[in-house]
Amino acid sequence: MRGAATALGLALAPALLTGCVERVLAIRSDPPDAEVTLDGKGVGRTPVDVPFDWYGGREIIVRKAGYKTVHTIEHVGAPWYQIFPLDFFTDVLLPFKIRDVRELAYKLEKESEPVPPAELRERANELKKKLDENRE
Repeated sequence: MRGAATALGLALAPALLTGCVERVLAIRSDPPDAEVTLDGKGVGRTPVDVPFDWYGGREIIVRKAGYKTVHTIEHVGAPWYQIFPLDFFTDVLLPFKIRDVRELAYKLEKESEPVPPAELRERANELKKKLDENRE
């Protein structure tokens, strides 16, 4: 009987040691449906939830046609329960999952209207004229 209890205990032990921290970056944009690149890899279009394994600096690029591209480094700091030595208990020994969701929201600015080539030439000629006047 004792051997059966030990075997049952060993079989159930992995189920009891299911502690884990599920880390998610929830990336949003206004307007939605922008393309997101995280650490050099395309991860989808906003809104998008991306699982991650480590804390620290993350390179994020958010782009959408007709809007200025956002290129930033976001620091995702570890919560207190993920700092050594507590992380061992939360990652291995807790009998339940902890969900750490970090929401990152970006407001995209409309791209300015392109200046017509004729107007650009006119501006360039005005600047050249001013420079020539200042040299004299």
